Amino acid sequence: MLRTGRFDSAAPDVYLMMFDMPAPPATIGVDFAVPLPVTGYTIAFAHQAPPASRGSITLASADPDAPAVIDPRYYAEDDDLKAMLAYLDVARSVGEADALSPWRECEVWPGRHVDANGLRDYLRRSSGTSYHPVGTCRMGSGSLAVVGSDLRVHGIDGLRIADASVMPEIISANTNATVVASAERASEWIIGRSNEPDHRPFRQPVR
Repeated sequence: MLRTGRFDSAAPDVYLMMFDMPAPPATIGVDFAVPLPVTGYTIAFAHQAPPASRGSITLASADPDAPAVIDPRYYAEDDDLKAMLAYLDVARSVGEADALSPWRECEVWPGRHVDANGLRDYLRRSSGTSYHPVGTCRMGSGSLAVVGSDLRVHGIDGLRIADASVMPEIISANTNATVVASAERASEWIIGRSNEPDHRPFRQPVR
């Protein structure tokens, strides 16, 4: 994780991921003029500061089997695109490091010949959630909240939600650990375990 200085917070705002193989973009079904090479390495990056853009999920019809209409609205706010352009520049500078020269022939995507407009188009076409969307059943007490602090769905008895959708805002990390913690807490409430924290020392089971 790195801090580019784009935001007032001292927290890191870009998360770099290093892959020792050519990796496709986060989107599915997007074709680029230059195909993915057989060998190489990939430097991916993620926006760690909370994005300004907000997507939506709406019902397509009254039919419960009809797929919902999902509109992620990536880059609806230009500030997100400007931030990702800065992060792309960070990733490219790492990729050009002398230490990687034995394994580097050229930049495949987006390609050094691409101009500023081309870089914006590349980001719009290649960005995705990588399975980390959140917030469609946000926790809280306001008019937009779906569940309370105990994960119970407002207005419905006997129903809790314990996945990434309850996060009011995306966290600055992968979402899996937070989802596991939420689910474990929900399971404690469901089976009626005390709300008091367990202070017993952890002991590794003997195999």
